Amino acid sequence: MAASRRLRELQSQPGNKICVDRARVCPQQVIESDMALEEIWSLKVERNKRERATSDEKLEEKRVLVNLLKEEGNHRFLVGEIDEAVLKYTEAIELCPLRYTNGRIVLYSNRAQCNLLLRDSNAAISDTTRPLCLSSPPNSHSKSLWRISQAYDMKGMAKESLMDCIMFINGCIKSKRVATQVKILYYAVRMISKQMDTTWLFKASQLKTSSNHPEMEKLPRQNGKSGNIEHANEEIMRILKQKKSFKSDLVSRLRFEFPEPTRSCHC
Repeated sequence: MAASRRLRELQSQPGNKICVDRARVCPQQVIESDMALEEIWSLKVERNKRERATSDEKLEEKRVLVNLLKEEGNHRFLVGEIDEAVLKYTEAIELCPLRYTNGRIVLYSNRAQCNLLLRDSNAAISDTTRPLCLSSPPNSHSKSLWRISQAYDMKGMAKESLMDCIMFINGCIKSKRVATQVKILYYAVRMISKQMDTTWLFKASQLKTSSNHPEMEKLPRQNGKSGNIEHANEEIMRILKQKKSFKSDLVSRLRFEFPEPTRSCHC
């Protein structure tokens, strides 16, 4: 509200006539901007002030209630009641104190998974962007990286989907949980294969790799049959294990062609 009033004051000034003209041309965008400004103001200023004035005991009570709502949302999700799960996660997000960053990351990411199942890609992208901004270091929450890659794929944005999927795999390789393994999740391999075929971004690298490693040419091409795809993935993983130099060369090319993206949100 305060942000909206401030925006109208700026529009009324002579030097900001362009804002008024823009409002006449695309009022829907101005309305969305007003809503975003009000949300930022409410979250970053008003809510922060209220929570600072709240006692630690009340904040702890809120945290316990948030966990209960999250568990109920998880249960709704498991039994297939996706819409109800979204409502529970939303209620928990609105109640969760800003200082509990890890809890908010999980809630946003869980709601993003629900939005994926509901085929709402825009909402899923919005909900996954927030955990990636809140995570430390930024863009390190693996589940959100995989989910935003799926959301971009749903929208037909192959390059963005490929970039986040690569970051997801890179995070899995670096994690301690799989530090002793060489395996890469098969569904991530399939996503990368799909987006690389769509974008043709690594065609030159693929040709160079084929010339250096003739056995890659023997792999069956993707023809829509899951059996051939899975067999191809197994062969790829076998070659990656045998050709460590190929793996390091591919990773270096991925990092060169895909620098870490910068995300912005108003969490």
